[in-house]
Amino acid sequence: MSRSPHRDEPVAIVGMACLLPGAHSPEEFWTGLLAGADHRTEGGPEVFGTSPDVPGGWGDPDHRVTAVRGGFVTEPAIDLDGLRLPADRLSGLDRVVRWSLHTVRRALADAGLDTRPDALARTGLVLGNYAFPTEQSVRMCVPPVRQAVTEGLSRAGLPLPAAPPGTDPEPAPENLWPFGGPAVTTADALGLGGPRLALDAACSSALYGVSLARDYLATGRADTMVAGAVCAPDPLLIHLSFSDLRAYPDNGVSQPFDGRSTGIVTGQGAGVVVLKRLRDALRDGDRVYAVLEAVGLGNDGAGRHLLSPNESGQLAAYRQAYAGIDPATVDYIECHATGTPLGDATELRGLTAFFAGNGGVPPLLGSVKGNVGHLLTVAGFTSLLKVVLALRHDTVPATPGVTDPLRPKGGEAAAERIVRQNTPWPRGAVPRRAAVSAFGFGGTNAHLVLAGPETAADPLPAPAPVPVTASAGTDAQAPAPRPLARLAVTGLGARLGALSGTGALHRAARPGRSALTERPPHRWYGADGLTRGPLSGTPAQDSAVPGGYLDRIDVHPRVYRIPPNELAQANPQHLALFEAAEQALTDAGYPAPPPGTKADELPERRVGVVVAMEMEPRTHTHRARFDIGAHVRAECERAGVRLGREELDRLEEAVRGAVHEPIGANEVLSYIGNIMASRLSSSRNLTGPSFTVAADGTAGVRALEVAGLLLLDPTVEAVLVGGVDLAAGAENTRARARVAARDGQEPPPLGDGAAAVVVTRAGETGRKVYATVDALRVHSGDGGQGHGPAVAAAARAALADARVSPGDVEYLELGGATPAARHGEAAALATVYRPDPQAAREADAGDPYGCVLGSTGALVGDTQRAAPLAALVAAALVLHHADFPAAPDVLLTLMHHLYDSATATREFL
Repeated sequence: MSRSPHRDEPVAIVGMACLLPGAHSPEEFWTGLLAGADHRTEGGPEVFGTSPDVPGGWGDPDHRVTAVRGGFVTEPAIDLDGLRLPADRLSGLDRVVRWSLHTVRRALADAGLDTRPDALARTGLVLGNYAFPTEQSVRMCVPPVRQAVTEGLSRAGLPLPAAPPGTDPEPAPENLWPFGGPAVTTADALGLGGPRLALDAACSSALYGVSLARDYLATGRADTMVAGAVCAPDPLLIHLSFSDLRAYPDNGVSQPFDGRSTGIVTGQGAGVVVLKRLRDALRDGDRVYAVLEAVGLGNDGAGRHLLSPNESGQLAAYRQAYAGIDPATVDYIECHATGTPLGDATELRGLTAFFAGNGGVPPLLGSVKGNVGHLLTVAGFTSLLKVVLALRHDTVPATPGVTDPLRPKGGEAAAERIVRQNTPWPRGAVPRRAAVSAFGFGGTNAHLVLAGPETAADPLPAPAPVPVTASAGTDAQAPAPRPLARLAVTGLGARLGALSGTGALHRAARPGRSALTERPPHRWYGADGLTRGPLSGTPAQDSAVPGGYLDRIDVHPRVYRIPPNELAQANPQHLALFEAAEQALTDAGYPAPPPGTKADELPERRVGVVVAMEMEPRTHTHRARFDIGAHVRAECERAGVRLGREELDRLEEAVRGAVHEPIGANEVLSYIGNIMASRLSSSRNLTGPSFTVAADGTAGVRALEVAGLLLLDPTVEAVLVGGVDLAAGAENTRARARVAARDGQEPPPLGDGAAAVVVTRAGETGRKVYATVDALRVHSGDGGQGHGPAVAAAARAALADARVSPGDVEYLELGGATPAARHGEAAALATVYRPDPQAAREADAGDPYGCVLGSTGALVGDTQRAAPLAALVAAALVLHHADFPAAPDVLLTLMHHLYDSATATREFL
């Protein structure tokens, strides 16, 4: 990104940890690099849970696993004691949580921060992660599919005896949310009080995370940030999906920069670095591993194809990163190179062109993928770790296994620079400087520039005066957080249950009319017709709670490059978001290309896309289809029915097709989280950073906060911020009911929904502005105190950032999902807005509506990751139309002595 004040203050790497194929520590990783070790191995039943030897358990000729080689992690013993969450709770969560917690904990120890609660309270976490099913989510979501097959076979006449009761306990409900859950749980367990979120920028995720962490430090929202990535999806589904995408080598050779290579080898792992402002690291006497100088982020825009690299997008990332650095001073670049002929050739050509355009030749080049494989979201971290260790040891490790060097036309100069044997670091100017590239599917591009630790010995320029504040439990000399720039909201979009468009939302909100309905017949895909339905065994069993259900979605397949014949099988989560985003983009002046015009014919616009979401449980049907034949055969065996081979094959084929129709590449892509953001970028040739984020129920606010960070870059003109969650599905409804029962609460009415806004810097747009986001704050609950103190603290901080008093606020959206939650939220906010209700009434005798309450969630259900943005859209409409909506009936039961609510529409004065 462009260099600007504060954002480009150098950032020090002061701690690191990893859990990678063949390496449980950076030291082990370095030993493997020097030895040229290849830690990619063949996976068997111990990895995949099945094998080609299992009849019916290895897919079909059209959808099978084409490669079992991978970079697999052997999990060490992980200590779950001594944390702020119970060990028995943590042990019930998937390894994606354990690996995240393990590496973050060890990195903080490496930085000397693990035993300093005061420092941890000002520490945040940005974790790249894959929005994809995990082993534990598969254990939750595949059994109901198998149950449906069993009941279908029984109805068809198979004489099946009653199934024996299951002996395996159902995984913890939190395993249904594997994208944002690991970051939130890790932060809670370690007592991290700063920002916490996950992001999916595909293979660029770790570097995107480092960039956001740098911006959080620059804005003073944290004093320490942990950034990196984890990749621990279900191995079978990953290998099946990448087989469907034809990503694996058809000749068995995967080797970066080698002419024999025809594909990638995927892998798993986790790794993070600990970051501090360099000035703070020097003040605190920290060991500095390396210094982060600049990051360039971008997206291919319209590009060629979501899976095809684009040289122009990579060149744009280089230009962003080197806006204030001479590229001739870089000694080594760790490339993204994964072993695909097109990808490696494109990268070599781009490097040749960029350095030729700057009067030179590329520096030394290499790729770690030949050592550990392509670890997807963790790929950027393995590259970063290699460079940090190379700077530390003054040695560039070889890229192993290159026997037939790739020399694409136009990339010859870069091809000559591949390091094929361990090499001393080049002697030249000080400081030593290196860079790391990560280019992901969907067109995500990142290029990061590092300097050696000797940079820390150079005197830093005197800092600009910064105001300081003192508060309980904080350092009185700590810089006060610098509020993000005010954000102008220039476009709105919504699809919330049956409400399509902002007009429908406003018409429902104005009289306080509930949009909750009975569940449409096919919303749960037939799961509610099973003997043991989704709510069996929960307090909500046999209940028919209304919800905000989606029934049909309007989408333009041409705009989003989805073949119409594959639209029926596309991820409905993506389609719901596209409907809301289409409205917001068009409203803000970014319409879809007219018929006859391709997106790549539109001018490039450096507009970012950030989408809050969580894994869509329907992804599991792809996994269930794969080995359902083994289940069919087992049920025939249990029924004592002996079928001939051809009959059994036909039955298996029929059942497999009933579980899920044959899968196309576009459907596979639709279940990859960041692809929904990339499709939006592609639809209008938008080239700003584009990715998805996740957290807990605050994910939508985090997405808006991240948009504010992106807009610190003056070259980013606007950001589309979206949120989507099909929260009223069968799997989510069951998980939320189980959580509520465990915590002694009532389950909330849930809603399917998507909301979107377009934001830009306030005062820099000539377009219509619906509202201005003056401040936003997210605070996390503290231990056993519940959420009340965090709600109040966030409100106080936001009011202070906006420089307004509580009396200036006329309308307040509540976010609680249930009456009890809204009651607690209102009580906490009353300590901020009406600390003395009786005095307030007497002072405001002429205005009994001191602050009007509203709740979009009460109208449309709890849309979870979409809920904060749905509330923002509703509040922006209130300001735009200049009238108060009537309070929904459920709000009228709140504590009237704390707040007075409007019961009819009233215009603003």
